[in-house]
Amino acid sequence: MVITIKTSKEKRVVLKCDRGGEYVNVLNLTDETRQRETHTRLIGCDFEIVCLSMKGVWAVCKISGNHNHELGGNLAGHVVKCRLSKLEKAKVRAFSGQGLVPKDIIYIICKEFANSHSTAKEIYNELGTA
Repeated sequence: MVITIKTSKEKRVVLKCDRGGEYVNVLNLTDETRQRETHTRLIGCDFEIVCLSMKGVWAVCKISGNHNHELGGNLAGHVVKCRLSKLEKAKVRAFSGQGLVPKDIIYIICKEFANSHSTAKEIYNELGTA
């Protein structure tokens, strides 16, 4: 299970299940006009946690909804878990500047950051934005 930020203000944060929400067809394509089949991990899970800051101390005020899915145990390859941290991004850019290829960069990142679940796709995406 992964929790993400739904909304965030100075003294109020609403956290939600990452499976919450529905697919939004922003291009208004029909099945006939669409070139590719759509996929989404969103299944409408309504689990939320509301946290408020009172006098500098954060407290959980409300937990609402229930998960409408099994709670997954293996997070390897999960979109949120695979994200590069700021430090990892800096290392990727530095290694790229030294002429290392992405295959070697992944190896070094995995050795230096034991909790890293980053994939080759994350490395290539970071190099593409550099």
